[in-house]
Amino acid sequence: MNDSAASGADQPDQADAQQPGADQTGAEQADVWEDRPRSWVQQAGLHAWVIQRDRQSPAQYAEIWLRDAAEERDQQQYQQRYAEYLRDFASRQVGGVGFGLLWLQKPDTPDAALWQRFEEITGDVQQPLGPAIGRTAERALFAQHSSEQILEQPLTVAEDVTEERYQRFGAEHPEVIIARQGSGFRRARPVSSAAAGFLGAADGEFNAAQLIPAVCSLTGTEEDALAAEVLDLYIDGFLSA
Repeated sequence: MNDSAASGADQPDQADAQQPGADQTGAEQADVWEDRPRSWVQQAGLHAWVIQRDRQSPAQYAEIWLRDAAEERDQQQYQQRYAEYLRDFASRQVGGVGFGLLWLQKPDTPDAALWQRFEEITGDVQQPLGPAIGRTAERALFAQHSSEQILEQPLTVAEDVTEERYQRFGAEHPEVIIARQGSGFRRARPVSSAAAGFLGAADGEFNAAQLIPAVCSLTGTEEDALAAEVLDLYIDGFLSA
């Protein structure tokens, strides 16, 4: 990954302070947390993957740093520094501080289409995450200009992926089908019945471009829709070439 960087280990940084103000609801904050990092990477013209792993209030953030600096041993100093933190956050209308991971890469050419992804992943993950981040970014960048080449290959379900089905008693078909990863980001992703059929048939005997029309003829699904879902599953590591 030339000219690229991954940083994280869930390290806090005051630059990650999220705005606007603290009077927003949690739902509103979740909608806007990525606005500032999105503007940074777009202005810089970088491929970017930004993952928020945790979010804390200004008070929680201040308590972490004061505790790590062992300033709680002097109660008077602790209270003074705590108040300074909160005044600073209030003056900048900071409503929360995000913790997470950043992956950045400079495009090969200035006019290249940028791949930028912003998501919140708060569940249990497998450490170290570096290999999973690198492989996912590599597949995503390749898929931007070589999606047909990917679909011309036999794709198989990754060894760590399992299937979960949920349905009411007596129902003929499952209402929810989930593909779950056992490694990396350990994603649990709802999939369509067509994608579930594709995953069930993806044993390496036929390439994806051959399987997609066959599955769509049985499920009444649009081929373009299934192809897009298959590519997403490939990018996130549910399928491998």
